[in-house]
Amino acid sequence: MITINETHEYTFDGKMIPGVTEIIRETIGGQWSVSDWYLTRGKAIHKCAEFIVKGYKFIFDERLSGYVTAIKKFFAEVKPKPIFDGGEIVVYSQLYKFAGTIDLPCIIGNKGVVVDYKHSIDHERLKLQCGGYSQAILEDKGFDLKYGAGVEIREDGTYSMTELFPLQTPRREFIAIRTAYGIKERMKLLSYQRKD
Repeated sequence: MITINETHEYTFDGKMIPGVTEIIRETIGGQWSVSDWYLTRGKAIHKCAEFIVKGYKFIFDERLSGYVTAIKKFFAEVKPKPIFDGGEIVVYSQLYKFAGTIDLPCIIGNKGVVVDYKHSIDHERLKLQCGGYSQAILEDKGFDLKYGAGVEIREDGTYSMTELFPLQTPRREFIAIRTAYGIKERMKLLSYQRKD
């Protein structure tokens, strides 16, 4: 069984495994070093998105009001149909031994889409991330989501969404960097070496 802790570390049957964003950061690099405030804000925004998917009325910190407005606009205008009740889901690749949390696996139009909410979008990393998620959800849940999209949620109450992009190539590329991550891990070259 896959579990995740509050610092987004994944465990499968008691053994720590890497997450999609960790694999990308370790192999491609990235700017994912943020303060506790931004991490907490991100978790709160994702929880608000979950409540919106479920149709709940909820109270939230007014500092998040622009983000909540943006998420509501995205759902009202794009009309994604969530595949799972709460939207967000943790998935695991048994074959490649990694996990990830998909913000919104859904149907947009007639296409299966991996949607990732972002504060800002780096298109190349987004494609790799969605490619990894699509591999994991295919193995774990049997859904072959062939498209990805990023939704930039803004503090001013607006959002922007990327074009839907096919995931066939990003899925293969993610598997390649997962292999590179495994080599770095074996050679003890990771910036953060796991304790098993």
